[in-house]
Amino acid sequence: MAYDGSTGKISAPVSVYDVMQALGVSNNDVGSLCRSEQIRRWSKFKPVNIGGTYGGSTYINTLPLLNMTTKKWDETLSFQWWRDTNRKNNLSRYGFLPIVGTTIKAIFDAYNQGDDWVYYVPEGGANYPYRLIDFNGYYHFAPEPAGIEVGNWTQVLQGSWSFTFDLNRSQDDALPVTQRDYIIPEDILKTLWGISTVYYGLAIVDATTPSNPTLVYAVTSATISGTGTTVGTASLSYDHDYYIIPFFANGTINGASLGGKTIALVPNSSMGVMHTAQSGAQEYGRYILKATFGPTGRLVVNTAISTETYAGVQYNAHTFQNVTMYVCKPGTVAPATGAPSSSDVLHEEAYGNIYIEANSRWDAAPYDMRPTQDSVICFLYEDGKKRVTANAKKPQPIEPPTPTQL
Repeated sequence: MAYDGSTGKISAPVSVYDVMQALGVSNNDVGSLCRSEQIRRWSKFKPVNIGGTYGGSTYINTLPLLNMTTKKWDETLSFQWWRDTNRKNNLSRYGFLPIVGTTIKAIFDAYNQGDDWVYYVPEGGANYPYRLIDFNGYYHFAPEPAGIEVGNWTQVLQGSWSFTFDLNRSQDDALPVTQRDYIIPEDILKTLWGISTVYYGLAIVDATTPSNPTLVYAVTSATISGTGTTVGTASLSYDHDYYIIPFFANGTINGASLGGKTIALVPNSSMGVMHTAQSGAQEYGRYILKATFGPTGRLVVNTAISTETYAGVQYNAHTFQNVTMYVCKPGTVAPATGAPSSSDVLHEEAYGNIYIEANSRWDAAPYDMRPTQDSVICFLYEDGKKRVTANAKKPQPIEPPTPTQL
């Protein structure tokens, strides 16, 4: 057996050519292959940063174990292959280090900085060697897990609000991990937290003072339906900035406290942002701003304004005045009215006045640039008022590997 391009799987015996073919790379160095950016990180079997080398005895090392019969990390024993002893606070599972915390600020800050779960490739050397055998069972078609994107909107009426969100999971995701060739975040958290059920939740956070986000309400659900699950309501104050934060939890939460539970950032997800207006204030639409760094280091900013019905709110046709997007240095504090300081602005994109019919949407052409900064903060202003904010952070580059003789 080798690499099967129709199934995307590698089977033993594993050769360098099999891995090169699966990843679509030309480098035949084992270290480079085990650290390749082309590895589908959500494959269940992949290079992991743990000790142990392939040898002639039944098992090599005591934790984890290499099975000489199946020639892969053993899934049948109590010490399973994914319980790696990575040096990152012993939190990693399946090669991942989830972003977890016991305060809402920890998760809010992680989202705000553009952080994501980290897949730790092997470091190399005697303690964390590069092994071709780690690619036995590798699945190159492993999908990225669905995330939760709440969206941004502004001028939401104060008062009591309910929030609904979707998390599209395939039927295969419900199968036990031993029956899948890929993993999802819930698999990792179940092993990390030692639980059988991972809960899904939304937190409503008052971040009018971004350095001190305050939990207003958080609710969890054990399941998420395909049509959306309402997870909670909150009473919102006038003229405040609120963030809607998706999270995983190791137990049920219902109220203005996490109740001692541990929560985790949801990969491939983002916070929603909204600003509240007084009862009876005119609502015009939702402002949408998303900034993302690509693998080559280029920043892409997507800007949109929508008058489509959202969260039960209907919008009329409206002319949005002096719409301007700013890309700024990290740490920029932009005023509620006016504009960011010119010394903080890396780029300004002026769109002018934009008329949008009811139940319609305007999308600006994506703007891309290559900033020298590792992170940026973007702002969208309309009529001289700050409407929405978006953060982006460059993915951490993988250092060139040191060749290791195996």
